[in-house]
Amino acid sequence: MYNPLTKFKTDMLPGFANMKVRYLVAQQYYRGKLPSTEQLPLLLTDYPDLVQASTHYQNIKVTDKWAAIIDLQNPKHLAKLAEMCQPYSEYVLYAAFTDDPNKVNLKNDKRIANAAKSYIDSETNWKPTASATVKAQLELQFGELFVTFRLGGQQAQTRLSALETTKPCVTTSALPATYDTYKITFQASTLIRR
Repeated sequence: MYNPLTKFKTDMLPGFANMKVRYLVAQQYYRGKLPSTEQLPLLLTDYPDLVQASTHYQNIKVTDKWAAIIDLQNPKHLAKLAEMCQPYSEYVLYAAFTDDPNKVNLKNDKRIANAAKSYIDSETNWKPTASATVKAQLELQFGELFVTFRLGGQQAQTRLSALETTKPCVTTSALPATYDTYKITFQASTLIRR
């Protein structure tokens, strides 16, 4: 499963402090599951204030038993976070960003590009011309990766997982003729931090 996010390390904490980040929202992160380990993958999304962190937490707490708010100014929370980052920990932690632009570049993934065109053709009323370019951007919302498409002033969005599981219909040609008529350009992602 595609995972563009970077592993969380305690040496990121000074950078969070410089960015005025006080809270992290923890949640299970299936994309971070490593095949060679039983460690539980958790995603830590950073927020500058409790209102934003609470909004995220409220949206996931019913379906995620690992959901929690971590206060980076609470010594007990910092100690637990440091423990969770240890190599022997039962957890593998991810930050809600990547520091490698190549990790969020889907333009070379033909299967995703074709699935994106299939989504646009079947789920929107857009009719891109042969010279049109649909812009696509990978985004993270409440811990889930989405792709947002833009064409002119129109916008559509779908879960990346929906594109990853899209298969061409076996009763028709593998790639409909429209797939070669317009272009999808993957834009720089807001997930990139250096």
